Amino acid sequence: MFKVLAARSLSSRKSTVLKNKRERALVDEIPTLQLNKRDKEYYELKDTISNGLINFVDRHYPGFGKMVDHAELATPLTSEHFTDHSEGAMYGLPATPERYRQKWLKVKTPLKGFYITGTDISALGVVPSMMGGLATASYLNGPFGFFKLVREMRKNNGHKSHS
Repeated sequence: MFKVLAARSLSSRKSTVLKNKRERALVDEIPTLQLNKRDKEYYELKDTISNGLINFVDRHYPGFGKMVDHAELATPLTSEHFTDHSEGAMYGLPATPERYRQKWLKVKTPLKGFYITGTDISALGVVPSMMGGLATASYLNGPFGFFKLVREMRKNNGHKSHS
């Protein structure tokens, strides 16, 4: 949903990235495009936005654009295709009070060998996602799993291979 809102906010104001009304209108259409129904205009719009963002950074940090070997721009449609999240939402489960009241929302599921991790058992964001991963890893390490992980991290601290 955030990506949809961000794209829509781009289309609703004057932008050096989106230069004409058709490009701005295409941004509004992105959430409704179906898989394998993306036309040439869709890919041209992605290139326009991607190049515009690279050029924007290059104006502030000259030479940046020359360092970019490959750029891939994701739209809400991209997110929906690869994650199956509704309307291209960035995260799976919505962050609503009802979600956090669910007793079933925990690492272990009724399905043998199937566990939930990341933001789906935690909160939205990078750090909460990491903490969700830590919770799952702790659970999988059995009783006192968190402490076992901390002990291993301390033991390996400073002894990492930097090959």
